[in-house]
Amino acid sequence: MQSRLQQLKADVVGLQKSLAEITSSQAEMDKLRREEEAVFTKQKRELTDGLAGVKSALKVLTQYYQASGGAPPNGASAIISMLQEVESDFSKGLAEITATEENSVAEYKAETRENNLAQEAKSHEVRLKVKESTGLDEMIAEASSDKSTVEDELAAVKEYLDKLQGECVVKRNTFEQRKQHREQLIEGLRESLTILEGETAFLQQHSVRRTLRVSRRQWNYLEH
Repeated sequence: MQSRLQQLKADVVGLQKSLAEITSSQAEMDKLRREEEAVFTKQKRELTDGLAGVKSALKVLTQYYQASGGAPPNGASAIISMLQEVESDFSKGLAEITATEENSVAEYKAETRENNLAQEAKSHEVRLKVKESTGLDEMIAEASSDKSTVEDELAAVKEYLDKLQGECVVKRNTFEQRKQHREQLIEGLRESLTILEGETAFLQQHSVRRTLRVSRRQWNYLEH
């Protein structure tokens, strides 16, 4: 569980780094797009204004010589040809920068869309991993608390068992002492009985002998 938590936190750090890179990249793209758009707007205005001026000049010259009823002189024809070339160049230039701008806008929109999708996906993944890691943090905290509680309970049980074991040793020693004392008493009683039995037998034997002596004396007296 701890290794999973560490992996999740490492993943979140990596995803957040990727999100920061996407944000930075998008900011650079936005800045470049604004600059390109500004350049295009300026060039388009200049080309449009220049093209309009050339067309106006050609129109004026053409109408003038048409009204004169004759062909324009060589000098005028050269000017008209030059203006027509400029008009063509302006038209081509305007078409080229317009196409370039349209391509740039399309690429910018496509990359922005991809960045948004990637950012949304990574942000969602970050939320999931953060949620999971938060849950694991809570589980680990609860497990640590439970472990601490169990350790305290085990310590209390161990202390009680140690105390109980000490009491058992004392009781066992007391029992052994009492047992030894009883055995000593019993042994003493046995010795006393043995002595008494010996004395009783001696007294009985002495009494018999005395009785026999008395009887013998009485018999001798009767005989005499």
